[in-house]
Amino acid sequence: SVQIVAAIREAVGAEFEIHMEGHGRFTPATALALARELAPYRPSWFEEPVPPENLEALRRVIEGSPVPIATGERVFGHFEYGRLFQHAVPDVVQPDLTHAGGFLGLKKIAAIADAHYVTVAPHNANSPFCTAATAHACAAMTNFKTLEVFDDFQEPWLWDVFTGVPRVVDGYLPLPTGPGIGADFNEDAAREHPYVRGFFNLFEAGWEQRRFSRSITASPPRTAINVPREKI
Repeated sequence: SVQIVAAIREAVGAEFEIHMEGHGRFTPATALALARELAPYRPSWFEEPVPPENLEALRRVIEGSPVPIATGERVFGHFEYGRLFQHAVPDVVQPDLTHAGGFLGLKKIAAIADAHYVTVAPHNANSPFCTAATAHACAAMTNFKTLEVFDDFQEPWLWDVFTGVPRVVDGYLPLPTGPGIGADFNEDAAREHPYVRGFFNLFEAGWEQRRFSRSITASPPRTAINVPREKI
């Protein structure tokens, strides 16, 4: 709620960036009304205020919002991003390496965004291995803004599966220095932790507490970190 955002802003002060997540829940009218209520608390962006596939709705929100609009984690490949920019130009795009077409696909999307003076904050709610790959792509962007990182909230054993991936320290992620992307995959460690199916419902009451009825462990709310190119 807006009251929660107000409390956060009061607690962290003026310099701390607050990123708002919409998950495509709202209609354009509701999204714009919410954006106007959020404006006094200066969020860095309002993410996915409307369903990302509804480009006309997104355009309406972008044109009327008093706060920056971000989108893109569910947009696949640079061709779809091309269509996005033909209809609406957000303030921030959030391509995911696994949706973008890999490292080169992410670079193509960043170039399209750069031509429109749009910054890039890659979506990265994945594994430490994906973090390492995305970090290299971010280091090669001229319009990089920030990188989303979930790694601190992963299961502890995951660091035995993915080795060589740097950890975030004081909001910075050192660029991996090993061969390739700088990370290795330990197959023996992975076999000790077989996949368990589960379901995470963002629209269920209490979802933010990450409590599952099945035998899986979920991560806390995701955080985006600022990662300057020289310190990725």
